[in-house]
Amino acid sequence: MAARCEARVSAARSFHAVYIENVGIRFGPKDLLDRIANGEIVDPSLIYFRSVPKFETGDVKYRWLMENLFIGVGARHPDRVEIDVHQVL
Repeated sequence: MAARCEARVSAARSFHAVYIENVGIRFGPKDLLDRIANGEIVDPSLIYFRSVPKFETGDVKYRWLMENLFIGVGARHPDRVEIDVHQVL
């Protein structure tokens, strides 16, 4: 069972704005996804959760974010979603 995941976020830090669009996919056995949906804790290594964040900014300091490829590895917890973002070299 698979789910498409999508998030759009605007982040600002010291007057530097970065827009992030993150599209991904999460899938795993139905029983585990049902447990996640019910707020239960499931070992993240049992669920495939990957995303591709894209960044936009007008700030030259963060322009490198728009010039590189990134992959996110996610985990869904009962109270939050965590995504570790890795630059593809």
